[in-house]
Amino acid sequence: TKIWTSPVYEWLIFWPTQSKLYLLSKPSGLASGMLLALDPQSGGSTLVLRDIPGLTALINPARPEVLYSVSGESGISLFLRSTATGAETSIDTTTLPEKCTWNKGGDRFYCGIPKSIPTGTYPDAWYQGVISFEDEVWSIGLSGESDRILDVSEKRGLPMDIINPKLSPDEKFMVFVDKESGTVWSLQMKE
Repeated sequence: TKIWTSPVYEWLIFWPTQSKLYLLSKPSGLASGMLLALDPQSGGSTLVLRDIPGLTALINPARPEVLYSVSGESGISLFLRSTATGAETSIDTTTLPEKCTWNKGGDRFYCGIPKSIPTGTYPDAWYQGVISFEDEVWSIGLSGESDRILDVSEKRGLPMDIINPKLSPDEKFMVFVDKESGTVWSLQMKE
């Protein structure tokens, strides 16, 4: 059954809960993006974010929040937005949401944070492989506290550019892919 249509092509789809899915326009630092929430039962949609250059996002599956980045030629900025109230908080770290994952409770996220970010148009230059990052893993709480967990590049002896991180159900391990090599890695988070 068709529940929704759009003249915009190439949506990225997130389905964090049974009752809501999110549609993100394909990100580019050369264009403004949008994020929509869609009710799969009724087909009703709500505009969550719009007119944001280089918009990429990570939906919190446990709380009504979205972690998103604004980027372009001037760099990357990270924000947290409540989809319930519209309240927005700037996150004092620089990374892209696709380098992050939420914990089960939705009150903390873990990210690959680049040690440095070269000049470029983001996320395009990173998607195209023109620029790679050398990441550290950080834990960031919603109240603003953050902890460095590990410099994975230092541990491995080679730069590592983290993508698609996921926590194990017991949150003792984080599994991720090194973007450069395509290999899957596991990081023990807790003893």
